[in-house]
Amino acid sequence: MSTHTQFTVLALIGGALTAPALVAAWLLRLPDRQLATGYYGVGCALIAGALILDPIIQPPLFFHGFIPGIGIGAATIALALIARALRSKPI
Repeated sequence: MSTHTQFTVLALIGGALTAPALVAAWLLRLPDRQLATGYYGVGCALIAGALILDPIIQPPLFFHGFIPGIGIGAATIALALIARALRSKPI
């Protein structure tokens, strides 16, 4: 299995494991759910774009990690917003 295929499989698994947090944010009507969804969408779009375009345009090695890294950061911010809202939500 190629490295590119492994990264694609890991991105799909990561998306499947983190997407329920966004669904829960909408079901619980958390205050930052729209912002978190935006960050998560941008992050997933950057990761998917990098995975799709890398084999086509073959950019310098720097971009192979930089662009998906920004996407991972955006998805992490989304999850942190959800976690912060859950911690401050009264029981």
